[in-house]
Amino acid sequence: MRSLISAVAFAAADASTGPAPAVAPLGTEAAKQAPNSNVAAPAKPSKPRVAVKTGKRTSGKPTAAKPGKATAKAEAKPDPRAERATRIAAERADVHALYAHFETNRVSVPVKPLAAFKPETTTAHPIKRNPSARQAAAIAVAFSAAGRKLSDGATAPRVFEHNGKRTCIENGALRDAVSSGLITVSGDSPETELLRIAPKATAIITGLIGARAIKAGKLA
Repeated sequence: MRSLISAVAFAAADASTGPAPAVAPLGTEAAKQAPNSNVAAPAKPSKPRVAVKTGKRTSGKPTAAKPGKATAKAEAKPDPRAERATRIAAERADVHALYAHFETNRVSVPVKPLAAFKPETTTAHPIKRNPSARQAAAIAVAFSAAGRKLSDGATAPRVFEHNGKRTCIENGALRDAVSSGLITVSGDSPETELLRIAPKATAIITGLIGARAIKAGKLA
């Protein structure tokens, strides 16, 4: 009787618990779908990290910033040719004002700063010229700058100082004045030439530029 009861109890216990559930192999479809499975799914492999470039290596010393275009322009050296042109233009204007005392029709001023041109040895123009106000005014400027009076046989240097600048009668006007008989020119070099008033030329020069201008220039 005790054996029968034990056998019945054992059968009841076995029926209530049932057989142990089968475990599905890892990675199978059954394992993925099992809601109460105690086996963890394999972790996804992580992507390898890519190193971010941070630029070229430096020595650790601070580098000075390169100057911009505006700074480069501000620090650019002045053009010597532009400076020379500006200086000569100012000297020309000064000489023109001096020449205007004796000749107002200044189409071409025959007196120039020595820095503006190269003087040549004076010779008479091969074609005979007539005396002109332009020739007379150039002669008057040279004599006025030298502080000399206009008179037959008087001399004055071709190159003279005006406001600290060396000034000279140009080649063409001087050649014309020699050809017209107003002056003679002598000298060892163009820059050391002397102008000499030709005989009876003082009256012609005075008539061409006017007695008033002669007096104002202190030439009489």
